[in-house]
Amino acid sequence: MVFHPFILSQAPYPTNLFFRLLTILYLLAQWAAVSSTYLLNPMAIWTRNPQECEGQYFFDGRAFMTAGVSRELAPEEIAAIVRDLQAFIREKNGIDYLQTYDSDDGRRVFCICQLSWAMKASGEYAPEDDYWTMLVRHEAQDGNGPLCSLNICPTVSIRLTVSLWAVAATGCSVVVK
Repeated sequence: MVFHPFILSQAPYPTNLFFRLLTILYLLAQWAAVSSTYLLNPMAIWTRNPQECEGQYFFDGRAFMTAGVSRELAPEEIAAIVRDLQAFIREKNGIDYLQTYDSDDGRRVFCICQLSWAMKASGEYAPEDDYWTMLVRHEAQDGNGPLCSLNICPTVSIRLTVSLWAVAATGCSVVVK
């Protein structure tokens, strides 16, 4: 028989108070397990690395993030990275297809754009080819270094961009090297 405090708390025993306290402890343990990511890992400071070369990529297509990004980064961190990326694009009027960000706790995020301005203007690509992806280091490298399969979370797509503006007023920031 599996012990479950909610079922036992309904029993009309003289120790009903004990089971109610046990239920409260159970709920607190569940809450702590779910929220421990944000309690134990405060927001990191993300630093954009210098780009390796100039480019004409604008990261203006649909935005995708991998399961690793949604699992390892808080929404405020994602929003800070996207805000910095968009500001850098406006400043440079186009950037390299690959941008990387490092956190003060050792994590790395890759932002990869699929189509340059010239590729879009050529008319050779369908609108669904115009997207960019955000992924974390272990999803981008398989031990030998090259890119591997991405495990993109399809439910995020363009809604990611819209939901990022909801957390744009947070205190998370990106530092430029």
